[in-house]
Amino acid sequence: MHNPLRRSSALSVLTLCGLLTLAHADAQRVVKVATLSPLSGSLESLGNDVRRGAELAVKLRQREFSQLGVTLQLQAFDDEGDAQVGAKQAETILKDDSVLAVVGALNSGVSLTAGGVLAKGQVAMVTPASTADKLTTQGWTHFNRLVAPDKAQAEAGGAYIAGTLKPKSVFVVSDNTTYGNGLSTQIQASLKKSGIKIAAYIGATDVAALEALAPRVQASGADLVFFGGTPDLGGPFVKALRAAGVKATFMGGDALDSSVFVKLAQKDAADTLFTTVYGPVSAFANRTAFVTAYEKEYKTSPSGFAAFAYDAANVLLSGLKSVTTTSKLPTRAQVSAAVRGGKVAADGTITGTVSFTKTGERASSPLFLMRVGADTLAPRVEKVLRYSAPTQP
Repeated sequence: MHNPLRRSSALSVLTLCGLLTLAHADAQRVVKVATLSPLSGSLESLGNDVRRGAELAVKLRQREFSQLGVTLQLQAFDDEGDAQVGAKQAETILKDDSVLAVVGALNSGVSLTAGGVLAKGQVAMVTPASTADKLTTQGWTHFNRLVAPDKAQAEAGGAYIAGTLKPKSVFVVSDNTTYGNGLSTQIQASLKKSGIKIAAYIGATDVAALEALAPRVQASGADLVFFGGTPDLGGPFVKALRAAGVKATFMGGDALDSSVFVKLAQKDAADTLFTTVYGPVSAFANRTAFVTAYEKEYKTSPSGFAAFAYDAANVLLSGLKSVTTTSKLPTRAQVSAAVRGGKVAADGTITGTVSFTKTGERASSPLFLMRVGADTLAPRVEKVLRYSAPTQP
């Protein structure tokens, strides 16, 4: 005979289990960290470095956030290295309330447009790569960067050119991006202060235009060519110069700190000089655990872009954690304030202590002068510097 008490008891157990499941689901709130970088196109490899570095940081801290009732996730957005695409992706991020922090962008032009969009929602951003000076003059309280600005590279590069290379004249070329124009303008100002002659300043936006400049560079007699631009253009440019018989020293900024440049330039990359805000991962004392985890996860060695993206993610996560409780998630504005006002000690990063000025500049950031070796085409450190951002009253 059917026992109604037994059925009632069974239903009670099922109901209780269901309620517990729902309670657990409510307790495990989803919080996303987004990355914004080129995941397609000529800069895909650099964009994937940014994604991987941030992704690894998120994976390694998921258990830590789970104890606060938070399911931590990473969502990658492809900006194609294009400012307008980046702005559209930023609009998508803005509409997703679960995204509380953004690692990116890679390109300065994308950071500028995306930063303006994300400012509307005060979504915390830390770029591991964008160096344009204007990024920290927008009055934004949500935007920060881990790398030294163009002016720091220009000052270091200009001092090395004037004090060590001592060329008679310099031919300056920009790829007409926000990054390229900013760096090439700054380097000219630095060189002029030292009395170095500028043979010409030309903008060229694609490989064909750059290759067409080779005869003009040769005719100028300049003994140094400074290129402010991305590695996918820098590689073909230096090859065209060498093919035209130009023997002038070739120098650029941190965008040339990429395997893309060497792959495209091949043997013509030998003895190229560049300033960089990244440097080799081997230059950082705290790299060991990160390198081991990265190689295990991705079966390849990390680049400087990946290391800085890892640190950018961890800085954002530390700020997020500081304002998260088991009962309440913070607002986006609270996360932005925590990141801007926080400090991550050197033992919690790869690249050293991280804190920001009132404009979002890193208080103290590494800076390297590199030379591509003639034998293995591997960049080596010529000089190590640090950039200290000016403090505002």
